[in-house]
Amino acid sequence: IDLFKPGLPGDPDTVGAIIPAPNICNGNGICEPQESCSNCPTDCNTQGDPTGFCGDGICEEALLEDCLTCPSDCAGRQNGNMGQRYCCGNGGGENPVSCFDARCTSGGFSCGSTGSVFCCGDGTCDPTEDSCICAADCGPAPPMEFACDDGVDDDCDGELDCADRDCCTDGLCVTGVDNDSDGVADCDCDDSNPGVWDSPGEVTMLTLQKGGVTATLDWASPASPGATSLNYEALRSGDPDDFVSASECLGDADPTDLTNIDPEVPALGTLYQYLIRALNDCPGTAGTGTIGSDSGNVQRPAAACP
Repeated sequence: IDLFKPGLPGDPDTVGAIIPAPNICNGNGICEPQESCSNCPTDCNTQGDPTGFCGDGICEEALLEDCLTCPSDCAGRQNGNMGQRYCCGNGGGENPVSCFDARCTSGGFSCGSTGSVFCCGDGTCDPTEDSCICAADCGPAPPMEFACDDGVDDDCDGELDCADRDCCTDGLCVTGVDNDSDGVADCDCDDSNPGVWDSPGEVTMLTLQKGGVTATLDWASPASPGATSLNYEALRSGDPDDFVSASECLGDADPTDLTNIDPEVPALGTLYQYLIRALNDCPGTAGTGTIGSDSGNVQRPAAACP
């Protein structure tokens, strides 16, 4: 069955015959509300900071210990036959080995971590957890920075205090200077470039049309481009819930236009999902637009394209 379905902002368009059941554990490193330590330990188990020290009897890679830097804790042999030399720990010495090597836990040595393992998804917001790494226990992060002088990345976007453009109108951060004369002062993502001032918004009106064995994607520019010119990335995934580990970036001869063609055909009984992302020249992550929100109004995570 070939489907032609106008796309809603943030919703993937599909081609195929069978819609698979959602993948509960998507392996994206974030413990989401439907995941737990039992059904998704790769995303939901978190390791606390180590509390040990050299001389405590435990060889800890996280503390940069190895048989050279902390021989009292880390097993190793660095003389004699070259084939028998090894060094447990953080990677120093000749023939470095990790704690998984049986020699690192023999002869009275111990190798591992003093940091406690917490379960993200057990309903308790542990001391090493916060909304950025465990929304399931600590609640979702606020949609924007709410304190501009606390030294905390409140909204988990990688920027904190005055470096976060959520704070650009806060009295603590306002300068009133428009260095590039583009009409935007404190909230300009790059005040040295008049061609860009804000992150690109969400791409809208994504549609898909089949023609033979190819699928043609078309879309509309964001209502708020944040720049005088944009590029676009098309992401394809075989899993509607995973545009991180299961996604691929489609090649595009002209990344500035509003269309792309996918020549690949999904395998029998499967389907492809598509989302489009806008890019501009705002520095860092500010230049990467959103791919939209899911039905729960949660921002979709997505892999970066090379």
